[in-house]
Amino acid sequence: MLKPFKYGLLVLITPASFSSCVVHRTAVWVPGHYVVGPYGNRYWVRGHYN
Repeated sequence: MLKPFKYGLLVLITPASFSSCVVHRTAVWVPGHYVVGPYGNRYWVRGHYN
């Protein structure tokens, strides 16, 4: 009985998360920065458009 409700909620939440995080209306320049990997190691990422 709750399964269709859960799937409907998932279908509504997923596009909202993509639109806020991944898709940007304007490209923004991000300077170089360090990113921490999944095992705690740091690596340098060059400047890029986000």
